[in-house]
Amino acid sequence: MALKPIAATLPDYERDAFEHPAPADLRPVQIDFGQTDGQKDAFERAHSAINELKSLSDLEQERGTVSLLAPVAIGVGALIYYRLGFEPGWLPLLLWLSVLLAFAVRAWGKPALRTVLLGLALAAGGASLAKLEVTLASTKMLGSEVSTTLSGKVVDIDHLANGRIRLLIDVQSTQQPALRYQPDRVRVSAGRLPSGIKAGSSIKGRVKLHPPSGPTRPGGYDFSFDSYFAGIGANGYFLAVPQMLTEQDAATFRTTIDNVRNALAARIRSAIGGPEGEIAAALIVGVRAGIPEEVNESLRRTGLAHILSISGLHMALVAGIAMGAIRCAFALLPGFSSRRPVKKFASVGALAVLTAYVLISGAEIAAMRSYLMIAIMLLATLLDRRALSMRNLALAAVAVLVVTPHEIVGPSFQMSFAATAALIGGYSIWTASGWSGGVQPRERSIVARIAAAAVTAVLGTIITALVAGAATSIYGAWHFQRVSPLSLVANLLVSPIVSLVVMPFAVLGMIAMPFGLDGLMFSIMGQGLSIMLKTSDWLSEQSPLDAVGEISGYAVIWFTAALLVAVLPTTRIRWAALPMAVVGGILLATSPQTDVLVSEDARLVAIKGADGQLLINRRQTGGFTIEGWEKAMATDEVVPAKSINDREDTLLANISNQRFVCSKGVCAVEHATGAIIVFSSENRVSDELCAIADLVVLQVPAKGAPCDGVTFIDAQLLARNGAASVQIGENLEPLKVYYAINEPFRPWHRQRGYSRAARGFEDRRKSE
Repeated sequence: MALKPIAATLPDYERDAFEHPAPADLRPVQIDFGQTDGQKDAFERAHSAINELKSLSDLEQERGTVSLLAPVAIGVGALIYYRLGFEPGWLPLLLWLSVLLAFAVRAWGKPALRTVLLGLALAAGGASLAKLEVTLASTKMLGSEVSTTLSGKVVDIDHLANGRIRLLIDVQSTQQPALRYQPDRVRVSAGRLPSGIKAGSSIKGRVKLHPPSGPTRPGGYDFSFDSYFAGIGANGYFLAVPQMLTEQDAATFRTTIDNVRNALAARIRSAIGGPEGEIAAALIVGVRAGIPEEVNESLRRTGLAHILSISGLHMALVAGIAMGAIRCAFALLPGFSSRRPVKKFASVGALAVLTAYVLISGAEIAAMRSYLMIAIMLLATLLDRRALSMRNLALAAVAVLVVTPHEIVGPSFQMSFAATAALIGGYSIWTASGWSGGVQPRERSIVARIAAAAVTAVLGTIITALVAGAATSIYGAWHFQRVSPLSLVANLLVSPIVSLVVMPFAVLGMIAMPFGLDGLMFSIMGQGLSIMLKTSDWLSEQSPLDAVGEISGYAVIWFTAALLVAVLPTTRIRWAALPMAVVGGILLATSPQTDVLVSEDARLVAIKGADGQLLINRRQTGGFTIEGWEKAMATDEVVPAKSINDREDTLLANISNQRFVCSKGVCAVEHATGAIIVFSSENRVSDELCAIADLVVLQVPAKGAPCDGVTFIDAQLLARNGAASVQIGENLEPLKVYYAINEPFRPWHRQRGYSRAARGFEDRRKSE
C-alpha cells in the first residue's frame, strides 16, 4: 500500500505552512522586555553564579563533604530537645523520625531533596537519643534542704585544696528522718575522715543535704543539669566525722580503679609536692580537686586552663610517645622490621597504652571524647587510611553524641571539637594552597635544613595557637564571659615545655614506677611544671581585664555556622563563611546587657554601677555567685553595701547610684537609668519606698503584691524559676524580667517545685 504524502495527513492550517515554508533568512522575533544592557549583564552573572554554585555543590557531594554534616545534624536535634520549653513525649519524636525516613526513601532518586530529608531525620534521631539518655538517667533529685543520717558506700574520694575531703557516695539508707524520695548518689564533703576509708568503704554519718543548684544567672551554667546526667541527686557536707562501717566490701572494677588512682595521686604528690604536685596528679590520673584556686585563676586568665583537663593534647602526646617508643624499639631489630608492618604493631601498642591511661585518669567525659578520637585515628592507621582527617573527627563526634548527647551543650565538647575541626581544616587549606612547598631538602645545606625546621616549628606553633584560639574563643566567651588576651603568648611559651618535658617525663615516670625509679622522672616533670606556673603567674599579672560580659546566643550560632562552612567544604564555598562571621560580629557587638541580677535564693542582688563597678546588697564581696556575676557584668571591682542608722528617712535620703544603702533588712540603690531597686528581707515594703521603687526584690515569699504597679521578684518565683536578670529600658517601663528556668519543668528541674520557698513558705534560715 502506497503511503500518503506527509502533507496530506496534516490539517489545513499546518499543510499551508508545510508546503510554503518561510524564507531562509527569516529569524525568530526577539521580544524586548525593556531590560537595559546592565540588567542583562546582571542576569547573566547571576545565572552563571547559580550554575557555578551548583557545580561546586555537586563536587562537594562527590567528595563526601555532606556526610561530614551528620554529627552536626544529630547535635542540632539534641540541642533543640534540650532547649524546648516542655518535655516532649516519645510518640511525636518517633513519628517525626519515621515520617522523615519514609520521605527520604521515597525521594532517593532526588539527591538534593534526599539529603535535606536525611539531615532532618538525623536531627530527629539526635532528639530521640537525647530523650533516651534522659529516660535512662532518671536521677532522683532532692527537692528541699534536709539534715539526715546517711549510710552508703564510698565511690570516689577527692582531697580539696582547702583541706577538706569530698566524697561521692552511693546511698544505701537514710534515717532521722528517712527520706521518702531518697537520692541514689550524693556528693558530700568532710573536714576529716577515719583512717582507712577508701573507695568501696561503707560509712555512716549525719549530713546536711541540699538540691543541686541551678544557673547563677539566666543563660549560665546549669549545675542541676550536669548533676542529673552524673546521677548525683544532692550535695552537702557531714555535720560530724563520719563512722566507717566496713573498710571495703567486695571490690569492683570501678572501686579498684579509683583506689589505684588515689594511690598514684598520693605518690605523685609526695614525689613533687606543692601546686606542681597537684597539677601532675591532674595530668596523670585526672585528680584536679587539690589544685589551689589562685593557680586555677592564673591559668584561666592566661588561657592555659585547658592543660589541666585530660583531653586531646594529653591523649595525643601519650599516644605519640608510646607509638614513637615502640617504633624505636622495633628499629633495633632491622631484620624483623623490614619484613613486618611495625607501624601497625606500634599503633596497637599505643592504643593499649592509651586505654590504660584513660582508665587510670578516671574516664571522665572529656577524656573519653579525646580517647575515641585518637582511637579512631589509630584504627585508621591499621586499615591503611589517613589518620588525621575530618571524616575521623566526624566519626568521633557521632560516637560521643550517640553515647552522651547532653555533652553538646557543654563547653568541653564545643571547644575541643571546634579547635580540632579548625586545625584539620586549616591544615587542609594550607596544603591545598601550596604554601607548604618550597626547596627540596636535598638541595639545602645541613644548616639550612636545621634553620628551616626551626622556622617551621615556630610558625606551626604560632599558627596552631592562633587557629585553635580563634575557633574556641567565642565558646569561652559564651560559657565563661571571659577571654584571655595573652593566650597566644602563654601557649607559645608553655606548649614546648608541656610537650617536650612535662608529658614525656610523666609517661616515663609511670613506666619506671614499678621499678621504684620514678622519683627522678617526676622531679624533672615538676621542674617543667614550675616553669609553667611561673610563666603563667607573670603573664596573669600583665594580662588586662579578661571579662567580656554576656554575649548573644545568636552570635554564637552564626559564628558556629561560619566555622563549619570554613572548614568542612573543599571548594570556594568556604568563602561563604565570611558574611556569616560578619553577621555574628554584628550580633556580638549589639548583645543586650543585663542591668540587674538576682540570685536564686533571693539573698543577693547586684547592678552595674555608673562607674562600671558591681554594686551588691551585702557587705561580703566574695563567693562563687559574685565572681560569676563579675564576668557577666564585665567588671573586676565589687562595691559592698553600706549600713546606715535605723531611721527610714535616712535611708531614703542616702539612696544613690554609688552603692547599696541598707537599714533594718532593707537595701536600696539607684541605677544609672534612674530606676530605684529595693531589696527587703521581709514580705513588705514601706509606702515611701513603694512610691519611688521601680523594682522590688523580696527575700521571702510575697503575700500579695508588695507595691501597686511596681515590678517585684520574690523568693517563691526564684525558688521555682531560678536566678533572674532584669533589663531596664530608657523609659523604665516595662522592666523585662528573665528567669533561668521555665515551667513546665524538665526532668532535671522537677525537684524545684518541692522546696519550702517554692510552695510559698518562708525559709527557716535567718536573714543576714
